[in-house]
Amino acid sequence: MTKVDGGLVNHQLAADYVVSFPDTGNIIVELKGKEIRHACEQILATAKLLERCGAPRRAVGALIVCTRVPSTDSTTSRLKNEFLKKHGTRLHIKSGNLEHDALKLIGK
Repeated sequence: MTKVDGGLVNHQLAADYVVSFPDTGNIIVELKGKEIRHACEQILATAKLLERCGAPRRAVGALIVCTRVPSTDSTTSRLKNEFLKKHGTRLHIKSGNLEHDALKLIGK
């Protein structure tokens, strides 16, 4: 697990963590209160950062963990669709303290 925002990068748009599974892929994780649009932008920015840094081409999954999941609006839907189109997997938005299957988040 790598801390991105406040770790690898400072003062730029980025998600909180990238969890790497060497034989499978990466999961970009953003911990958020309720600002889902901003979290989506941070996830997309981190995916671009991984590409620019020359990270090995692997499957990428995304998880936003928030205190509450708001109703889906057009901006959130557009960002989810953009992530799906670019990375071939869904952007997951969940609330609460739950366990997640990494392979399902990556889309395997």
